[in-house]
Amino acid sequence: MTLRNGALIGRYRVDAPIGAGGMGEVYRVTDTASGRTMALKTLPRGPVEPRVWERFLNEATIQSQLSHPAIAAFHEMFLWGELPCLIMEYVAGQTLDQVVSGTGPVPPGEAVRLLGPICEALSYLHAMGILHRDLKSSNVKLMPDGSVKLIDFGIARFRSAARMTQVGAVAGTPEMLAPELLRGRLADEASEIWGLGVLGYEMLTGRLPFAGAAVQDVYRQILEDDPVPPSELNPAVPANLDLVIMRCLSKNPAKRYRTCDGVRRALAGKVLTKREEVIAVSRRPGTWKRAVLAAGVAVALWVGARGVAGLWRPAAGERTVTIEAVGGAAEVYREGRLLGHTPYTRHASPGETISVELRREGSAPLPVQFEVSQRNVYSYTLSPVSSPATGR
Repeated sequence: MTLRNGALIGRYRVDAPIGAGGMGEVYRVTDTASGRTMALKTLPRGPVEPRVWERFLNEATIQSQLSHPAIAAFHEMFLWGELPCLIMEYVAGQTLDQVVSGTGPVPPGEAVRLLGPICEALSYLHAMGILHRDLKSSNVKLMPDGSVKLIDFGIARFRSAARMTQVGAVAGTPEMLAPELLRGRLADEASEIWGLGVLGYEMLTGRLPFAGAAVQDVYRQILEDDPVPPSELNPAVPANLDLVIMRCLSKNPAKRYRTCDGVRRALAGKVLTKREEVIAVSRRPGTWKRAVLAAGVAVALWVGARGVAGLWRPAAGERTVTIEAVGGAAEVYREGRLLGHTPYTRHASPGETISVELRREGSAPLPVQFEVSQRNVYSYTLSPVSSPATGR
């Protein structure tokens, strides 16, 4: 990494590196004038290829024109000596690939809730004439309040701009590329909808629809093979959600949804079934209520999906219920005593009332109480602790 912790870059103090790649390095920094935590992106010291410099400027140009709640905000760009610096909103939380690799597939209702604002962000970009071109789980962050942010516009471009990729080369992550891109077609809304399908598939199954040891094997699968429907890998996925994801992954772009908003409407109108229920959040901007239920919570019928193995069986008339915390594990307490961590599974009789409290560092304790019914999985989102400085 180019910058050391504690270094001052203009008025920004470097706190810690966040990540590095071929397109630059990203650090968490503090604005010493306001005390705000920000993200700083820069290029490594030393000679920089013209193509990399061009893309860095392109990213700054694009992000400076965007304003959307599900897109990381741009603040400023400046030169510090010979070092170009791009200052952006710091997005706390885990990326979706970290969530999936850490806790497994996302419950269907929660996946639908997360995909909604991603569709809205892409629709906004497309209306601005911009293509993200690198939609993947590592470029989507799940914030502590359960909202999502689309990040990393390193290879985004205006639809009308001249291509920055050499003829014969394909920009993007191999596992996410639409088949028409591998055939030489330029990216468009249809290829972004393919990316939505890959992202949704990964969230629901914990794996990518196309993967292999060699890039050429991945490309062959994308061009020739149909992926296994998500429900065959995760029985909790309802059939009509299968249809939405598989339509996004149609080899023929003309058979996909026409717009990202069309995907959003399909998700909102088709995935709720008798086997699944979504509980809405009641939250006002700037205020947090300790006992609010999770936004877009999936209550899926799947017995012991992540809980106790078959060694423990409920007694006659009992059900196996699982309590989950969206966005990572939480501690489960009852009357001040630690019972375990989410996903927390226990047996209970229909009509029995279960009362516990979920705790996670950085979040307000969440009292949970429910009466056991036909549902088997109860998912909740913990709210972040309010900041004394801002009240948010």
